[in-house]
Amino acid sequence: MKEQCQRCKKIQPGCITIYMSCAYDMTALNIPFRSVVIQGHIQDRGRIFHTVRACKDCRGDWLEMIERWFSNIPRKPKVTEDNVLKVRGEDRLIEEFG
Repeated sequence: MKEQCQRCKKIQPGCITIYMSCAYDMTALNIPFRSVVIQGHIQDRGRIFHTVRACKDCRGDWLEMIERWFSNIPRKPKVTEDNVLKVRGEDRLIEEFG
């Protein structure tokens, strides 16, 4: 069955539903999420899932971005005892005084 991908708007077969659940109000994002409650999950209290229908290419992009986010841990700057902020950048150590 062909249907429209909510992201790229192309009409094609193979769209699937991506489910996402978190404590944040995902409807605040500029993404056309639909909210569904699935019972029998998390001690039978039900849980709200935010869903979006996506084609094969768009769901691949979704997964790639999650992987990129997970692998890209920002480094926190280190402050020495004498309040020197050391920041690593472009293979050299930069010292800034606070």
